[in-house]
Amino acid sequence: ESWSAGTSTFLQVLLSIQSLIMIDTPYFNEPGYERGTTAATEASFHYNVVIMIACIKEAMIDQIRNPKKGFEEVTRKHFKMKRNAIIAQIEGWCQLLLDHREVADKGGVRQSYAPKQDLPQKEREM
Repeated sequence: ESWSAGTSTFLQVLLSIQSLIMIDTPYFNEPGYERGTTAATEASFHYNVVIMIACIKEAMIDQIRNPKKGFEEVTRKHFKMKRNAIIAQIEGWCQLLLDHREVADKGGVRQSYAPKQDLPQKEREM
């Protein structure tokens, strides 16, 4: 369903995001990408890896290092309260990469997304 400023609702936007983006294989919602081949499955995996890495770098690390003005305390508390869940999520993603090591290596995941440096102690303790 298309967006219409006069009739569409915020709920419709949220449902679209949930059903088209927040799924296991958003790659296949892109125009021209079809399921059913090994190459497509591998491409979908690499697409998800890019999303995982961006989530860690932009939504986690960057927010810890550079919280938005006025949200510094809320951001710090959020990461402190959700620490165990965040660690579990990242560990799950790491295990996924290990379980699919051949596919990850084939697509250059290890070389492309290797961390440049470890988090400083201050950020690990948050």
